Amino acid sequence: MIKILLFSLFIYFGLKISGPLIKLFRFQQTIKKKDDRANFHKKLSKMDIQDAEFEEN
Repeated sequence: MIKILLFSLFIYFGLKISGPLIKLFRFQQTIKKKDDRANFHKKLSKMDIQDAEFEEN
C-alpha cells in the first residue's frame, strides 16, 4: 500500500515539475527560431543580388 502511495506521489510531482520545463524548452525553441530568421534576413540583406535580364532574339 505504501509503495503505491509513494509511486503515485512520485508521478504527481514528476508531472508538476515537467510542465514548467516543457514550457521553458518551447520558449527557448521560439527564441532560437526567431534568432535564426533574423540571422538569415541579415545575411540576405548583405548579399548583392542583381536582377537577371534576358533578351529575346
